Amino acid sequence: MLAVAVVASDLAAQDRKSFQNPAEYDNYMSALNTRDAAKRATAMEVFAAWYPTSVLRIDAYEQAMAAWQAANQPDKADFIAGKLLQVDPDNVHSLAYRVYVGRMRAVQGDRSAISPTTTWAVSPSMPAAPRMTRGRSGVISTRWS
Repeated sequence: MLAVAVVASDLAAQDRKSFQNPAEYDNYMSALNTRDAAKRATAMEVFAAWYPTSVLRIDAYEQAMAAWQAANQPDKADFIAGKLLQVDPDNVHSLAYRVYVGRMRAVQGDRSAISPTTTWAVSPSMPAAPRMTRGRSGVISTRWS
């Protein structure tokens, strides 16, 4: 299974004091440090629901998606990818996951898995493509330049 490595954002690395609501930071860090993947995913989903205007909301969704993958719950990860795309239509992690899931279903014989959305997401003309940059290692960075 594809493992989408999601690294906590620079925002999450900020000091607790830099948040207007310290409880927001505490809840995010508590969810992030949960060892069990399914519990971590659920905690991140709860965080996103409790703090809908948080600067960490997209990170919480990305963490939830990765945690559901780690918990071997691809349908739940796909659901979170859909939620994330509603909030951030250019989110590279969720687009990549959707393409991966579509490909896996197609390989297993589900011809309906190959949709215009799936093929559009991997095209060079997708809206997020111009904002992606290559790092020194040659790997495309999802951090916008």
